[in-house]
Amino acid sequence: MAISKPCIEDVKVQKPSPLPETATEEEIISHIESIVASIANAVNERQFDPNTAPWTSVASEFSMPAIGFRGEAKSREDYVDGFKNLALPYPNFRIEPLKMESYVLLAVGYAEVYLTAQSSGGRTLPMGIKRKGIGRHEFRRVDGAWMNVNETSFLGIGDGVAVFEM
Repeated sequence: MAISKPCIEDVKVQKPSPLPETATEEEIISHIESIVASIANAVNERQFDPNTAPWTSVASEFSMPAIGFRGEAKSREDYVDGFKNLALPYPNFRIEPLKMESYVLLAVGYAEVYLTAQSSGGRTLPMGIKRKGIGRHEFRRVDGAWMNVNETSFLGIGDGVAVFEM
């Protein structure tokens, strides 16, 4: 079941908690989307302790191919370090989630969140320029918890490569 949100203002940034085995697809989607939104918020707030939420909802064996200025990640720590190295040198760097589309395959404990977002204030993004992209976050149910196990992002995809705001 896919749920599409035109904007994510109603997605709560919260500390993810385990869901009961009887959780519905809608409850799981709300839960995993809150994890993705919380990761963006943690980057924006410069909260990079991998032993705290939302990073504890990222699997220790997380994997991600090299994306833009973030190198390949083969663990939760690599994933967090990629964001830290991207954000800390650029105090104005921000990730702005715009839309999420998600689905769950309950029988096999698998789900995906497709996040459309834009970033600004980074290494190649001077103030006033925003780059859109789409990130695919894979989740698996691991020991009863929904864990983010992989991210694949496509930069410069959306309604345009750059948006100028003055």
